Amino acid sequence: MKALGLRRLSLDMALTFGREFFAGLLQLGIILFISRLLGPEGAGAYTVALLLPTLLFQLLNLGMASANVYFLASKQFSLTHV
Repeated sequence: MKALGLRRLSLDMALTFGREFFAGLLQLGIILFISRLLGPEGAGAYTVALLLPTLLFQLLNLGMASANVYFLASKQFSLTHV
């Protein structure tokens, strides 16, 4: 594996920070647009509509993602085995 230089690492960190900052601004813009368009009650209904599938996914996946990370990191299973 090739060594990662400090310059490349700094560039990657700056790009990641910029992307996350832009995503946060975009989310803020979307929230402001939805709250102005729908009003307080409509924005609340929109929030519930987004939170319900997220909650169901978290409850019904039964921790499979965390279990996969644990078993792969502990080398109990290899990626070629899966």
